[in-house]
Amino acid sequence: MVKKSNLKLIISIFVACMVWTSQAQTQQGYVKTLGRPHQKGVALNGVSIRVRGGHNAVLSDAKGFFSMMMVDKKEGDAYALQQVQKQGYQLNDENMIGRRYAISSKVPLAIVMVSTKQLQADKQRIENNAYKTAEKNYQTQKALLEKRQQANQITIEIYRQEIQQLQNSFEKYQSLIDGLAEHYAHTDYDELEAKEREINLCIENGDLDKAEQLLQALDIEKRLAEIEQRIKAGQQLKEEALEDQRKIQKQQEKDAEYLYQLYTIALGRFDNKKARYYIETRAALDSTNVRWQIDAGEFLFEYLNLFDQAKSYFLNAESHADKESLEMAECWNDIGTVNLVRGKFQTALQYFQQSLQLRQQLVPENSPQMATIYNSFATTYLALGRTDEALEYHRKSLAIRRMVYGEVSAKVALTYYNIGAVLMAKKDFDGAKTLFAKGLDIAEQLKGNMPVVLLLKLYDGMGAAIGEKADAEGKPHPSEVKMYREKALDLCLRIYGEKNIHTAGIYHNLGTEYAYKDSRQVIDNDTLSTYDITNSQKGLVYLVKSLEIKKEVAPHNLRPIKETENIIRLIAKTYYIMGIRNYEKHNIQQMAFYFKKCQDVFKIASDPEDADIIKTVTSVLSELNNKQ
Repeated sequence: MVKKSNLKLIISIFVACMVWTSQAQTQQGYVKTLGRPHQKGVALNGVSIRVRGGHNAVLSDAKGFFSMMMVDKKEGDAYALQQVQKQGYQLNDENMIGRRYAISSKVPLAIVMVSTKQLQADKQRIENNAYKTAEKNYQTQKALLEKRQQANQITIEIYRQEIQQLQNSFEKYQSLIDGLAEHYAHTDYDELEAKEREINLCIENGDLDKAEQLLQALDIEKRLAEIEQRIKAGQQLKEEALEDQRKIQKQQEKDAEYLYQLYTIALGRFDNKKARYYIETRAALDSTNVRWQIDAGEFLFEYLNLFDQAKSYFLNAESHADKESLEMAECWNDIGTVNLVRGKFQTALQYFQQSLQLRQQLVPENSPQMATIYNSFATTYLALGRTDEALEYHRKSLAIRRMVYGEVSAKVALTYYNIGAVLMAKKDFDGAKTLFAKGLDIAEQLKGNMPVVLLLKLYDGMGAAIGEKADAEGKPHPSEVKMYREKALDLCLRIYGEKNIHTAGIYHNLGTEYAYKDSRQVIDNDTLSTYDITNSQKGLVYLVKSLEIKKEVAPHNLRPIKETENIIRLIAKTYYIMGIRNYEKHNIQQMAFYFKKCQDVFKIASDPEDADIIKTVTSVLSELNNKQ
């Protein structure tokens, strides 16, 4: 027989348990791997899931299922995930962390994870295909413009404008490839219908023509015409019935993906107008969708330099993002970047600091999100001239990217270049050279699967580091400087063509490299023994090309024009001194040779202060001609 005192204890415990149970709600869920083109997703066991505010994590079982007990919660209450982890895997949608969900006894929480190794392999494959497709389309469009200009179908002025726009689009496209690859590498093929799978796979493989044909077969153009009406009608339907809301939302997500695919195709063809229409129409489908707002803003910012319009999208995204989510951290980073390009450095740093603090709460230190925000700090500090702090943050970014992507990665090569640029500002030319060399070594291992603009920067950086070190030590430039500058020129001509301000800059550097040192030596030290007329003539060819391009494509940018003209005038003065020295040696034939060259060079570029030299040369040559 139970004692009365014990019976009271048992009853009190039982009642307490009932009260506790009544204040708890169970949320079911399951975890699966990402479905890819040739591999369906499967249940994933051993995944640790923790709810914000909860003390204990739960593990998914062999079938991927898990149950979370929500204390002091009821049906419909909000909850958020704090952590989802499994060794070798990551969340396919990283923004699940911090996002608010409603407790439901009927709808399980679906979590999709992706193998980190598989994700990086897919991204690299998609990026490689995108680079190849973009370069092929670029060369095709450039050849077509040249053909139209040669056939007088367009004026030379229109040709220059369109070729410049094409070149700018090609360069900007490469900065967006990473985001495109990220999108398609995270696509869950298990959720796609057969035709949708085929379209996605075509885009991943760089077959944009076939992808467009398949999209057209879906009567997408007609659907686009209906989208704006459905945006308004959808809102009304949402208010009328929950079931209709779900249907509209599902269709909206499909429409959004079609628009993103069309946006991808337009970008690959450098059709800025269509790309903007598709990405902004997608954003208009649901102005509360944070991801869609961010994507539209980043396109306008990166591709079209429409900073104010981009900021509007970022601010709208910020207003709808969960205050403790990675999406909010991304919004703050983007808003900070707009302030950075506007020269509002302190405001930019404030936003970056907010983004950093939130990321530190939500993701591990070695995540790509942390590398991104560190890079934002580094860029700002370099702009402020605070090179030590810029170096610190770039190195933090490098450590993460090496851990995440491995050593042989374009992202790692880019970070090496960024650090090298900071070291150049600090006059640490040896350190910069070492890092540029590491970047070039990665490019060699990637066997061409690297942004050509980055490769161009690395070649140019190497040439500058070696040359400026020699200048600092008062030594002649090694032949390596010319070699790297020549490689940079080859890439520049392939990417941008002849009539481009980038090409003009490389021509100027090369011309200076071949002509400047010997000419300066003659003028400053009156030394003839080291003078190389062959180098001078080769340098002059490059400088003249640089000057012609600058005057043609950027006639109002006077400073670069004057820089090149001054080097050309230096060559002319060198020829004059060489003529004088040959006259002193009674070598009249050589004097005439150099005076004639001096006269010819001054026809390309001269200044009022050169008048006396020009007068002397002209007079001597005229007298010699009269004698003959």
